[in-house]
Amino acid sequence: MSKRNAIIIGAAGRDFHNFNTHLRGNEDYNVVAFTAAQIPDIAGRKYPVELAGDLYPEGIPIYPEEDLSKLIKEKDVDVCIFSYSDVPYSKVMEISAIVNAAGANFMLLGTKDTCVKKLKACNFGNRHPDRLWKKPDFPQSNRDSNVAGIKSCGCPSSYALW
Repeated sequence: MSKRNAIIIGAAGRDFHNFNTHLRGNEDYNVVAFTAAQIPDIAGRKYPVELAGDLYPEGIPIYPEEDLSKLIKEKDVDVCIFSYSDVPYSKVMEISAIVNAAGANFMLLGTKDTCVKKLKACNFGNRHPDRLWKKPDFPQSNRDSNVAGIKSCGCPSSYALW
């Protein structure tokens, strides 16, 4: 299957979350743009290279939502992923109609693709994905032997007692 060009429609919140949990590193998609409507002056910026991942070495441009129909055509977009969390049904369907009329598919991502995976509590009750857990990288000396062998997630609170 070839990559599907995608636009993520959102408001600099859930759209970024959806990208990070489902699309970052997903070689089935090529995210060509984010659109934004609710935050002043975000259009014209880019989702940063540092957060976008290896597939997006120049970051991902953010355009005004009013350019959505034009962007779908110009960037040969296959799918637009609706990523607002706070709009009425009528707005969802209005944007869906714009997307479909421009020739792209309209998609909503569910929890199977966007929930943060299983979490564990660190030493102080903070919760982090399993992948953040690592062995402590500080010396063994001057630590209480009862806790010397525990794993640390690397969050600041994990180091508070050391």
